[in-house]
Amino acid sequence: SKEEVRSKNTAMCYKSAVGNFLKFLGKKSANNLTLLTSKDIHDFRSSQKKSGLGNTTCNFLVKAIQNSLNAAMRQGIIPMNPAAAIESLPKEKPVRQPFTPVQIKAMLKVASNEWRLAVLFGIYTGARLSDIANITWDFVDFENGIICFVAGKTKKRTTIPLHAQLKEALLDSAGQDDPNAPIMPSLAGKGTGGAYGLSKSFASIMEKAKIDPQPIKNGVGKARTKNRLSFHSLRHSFNSILANKDVSGEIRQKLTGHTSDAMNKKYTHLELETLRQAVDVMPNL
Repeated sequence: SKEEVRSKNTAMCYKSAVGNFLKFLGKKSANNLTLLTSKDIHDFRSSQKKSGLGNTTCNFLVKAIQNSLNAAMRQGIIPMNPAAAIESLPKEKPVRQPFTPVQIKAMLKVASNEWRLAVLFGIYTGARLSDIANITWDFVDFENGIICFVAGKTKKRTTIPLHAQLKEALLDSAGQDDPNAPIMPSLAGKGTGGAYGLSKSFASIMEKAKIDPQPIKNGVGKARTKNRLSFHSLRHSFNSILANKDVSGEIRQKLTGHTSDAMNKKYTHLELETLRQAVDVMPNL
């Protein structure tokens, strides 16, 4: 059911979590579902934690199992959800760090035209890389000075006022008559992962700009190496700059896409003007 209501990547994550749990259960996986206990799920999480996975990943594994069992409850297959009794592990300290203005300027200097646009989108909208890569011209309303798009991860509609520097860069790149054409054709349709994915391409830009990604590995075994600096850091930069300019948490939430789907339909002029004032505090780079 996740394939119908969430992104392809999210559905794959759920499928992988349940698959790993069944593998952990071994012969027990053939038992009637009513025999599944909280201890089975807790032991599975403990094994994943011991292998080196972080708390966030381990909590997601339990969440995936819990959601699956909730579906079983709704269908009358089991009377109760054994995963509901599992307490979440404490949140870990965020790994990601924001870029400095100097680092962003260095990347803009060495990036190709399309990647320069992607970086400007990242710093002035806080959008995720996959959403930015697939933005089309019909998402941009130059007359009203806004960008509207549906975030791939949350499926929520987001409206963000156009910052002057991003608007100027978009106008310089305009020239496509097809409103459904991607703004960055060479990036559109590509995944973020893999040897030829967008994240790898961005890492090359960071390397050219002489920016250390600051890799860190929490734990051992299966623990993944994460970079403190990546494209997602532009989202952190956007949020951090707004916070440092005393923009309220509520406004920052709206701008970063943590909003209701109906928000864009119900914007008043005052609300849009408030968001515009918030974006305008972002510096030119």
